[in-house]
Amino acid sequence: MHPDQRFINYLRNNDSQGIAEIYRLYANKIVRMISHNNGNDADAADILQEALIDIYRLSADGKFVLTCPFEAFLVTVCKRKWLNALKKKTRNPVTKSLDDGFTFEQNDETEANVHADQLER
Repeated sequence: MHPDQRFINYLRNNDSQGIAEIYRLYANKIVRMISHNNGNDADAADILQEALIDIYRLSADGKFVLTCPFEAFLVTVCKRKWLNALKKKTRNPVTKSLDDGFTFEQNDETEANVHADQLER
């Protein structure tokens, strides 16, 4: 279990102060990522909210264990959601090389992708 499991617990327990901490720590980063990739603040707010709802649903049964930094997981989920939104908005091909401006350890990125895959099942 990663020390950032607390963020998962905040969502699962509907802890308003904890959720406010998530927004304080990560919302601007998600806005910046989406704004730099053909989106705007409203798009970013929608994507972040959808991602947090999906993470809540994944963790609702109490069995989900985070094995990477929460930021890596959240960014991965938001990136995938944004790529899917772009695909729906345009006929132009969208690549998976979205320049998100984030750098994570390879293992953290791998684990984040494993967790994000769980959301898509």
